[in-house]
Amino acid sequence: SLTGSKPLSKLRSKSRFHVDMETLSCAEPVLRQPDGHFDVVFMPFVLGRLCNSDERHMLMLWREGLRCSSGHLLLAEDMEGPASGEALQRWKSVLQAEWSAPVLLDGKLHEGKVGDHFLSNASFEGERRFLILDSSRFLDKREARGSGPPRLFG
Repeated sequence: SLTGSKPLSKLRSKSRFHVDMETLSCAEPVLRQPDGHFDVVFMPFVLGRLCNSDERHMLMLWREGLRCSSGHLLLAEDMEGPASGEALQRWKSVLQAEWSAPVLLDGKLHEGKVGDHFLSNASFEGERRFLILDSSRFLDKREARGSGPPRLFG
């Protein structure tokens, strides 16, 4: 179970994941896998690491994670710069209202310096958050209405 006082601690022993660049295309962003291919998709700290702090790019990568997952999408981000509290609310709105992906858990991760935090700035001392989403009912509502890709902001 991923609930409790340390919901992501179960992933610590698997903290090193191979990134298959044949499967992931950051330029588009696309995961070259069929719909529902994975039970769980884990996307830690992609805003700065894979998306060059481009919020729109990150959301489209998250959309791909939802599409490829039949169960859950796990997200983690450093809340700095483009990842502010206001941004978190926008992201959750897109995830839930536009993509039918309810947020099951929204929580804080350890604050301060983390020596093995290899996917983000190790000297970052601000807030880190995680989201666990139910991807089993993923539906891009704009796409379903035939109105093309989602307009993420204003």
